[in-house]
Amino acid sequence: SSAVILASQSPIRRAMLSAAGVEHEVAPAGIDEAAIKIAEPDPSRAVAHLARAKALTISGQYDDRWVIGSDSMV
Repeated sequence: SSAVILASQSPIRRAMLSAAGVEHEVAPAGIDEAAIKIAEPDPSRAVAHLARAKALTISGQYDDRWVIGSDSMV
């Protein structure tokens, strides 16, 4: 098993980690992103909130591994 867990289904983030030689597993957080975006209308704050929520949701399931939560808005 990998030491790094990516709390995102983003194919771009998976490709970035692979290109950097970082072995990882994907564990989607399954959070309600639309609700967070509505609750936090400022894009930079919404992205930070989403990334944190993803990491915190998944980190409890993987106590001994690094968890990366990330998000972006275009």
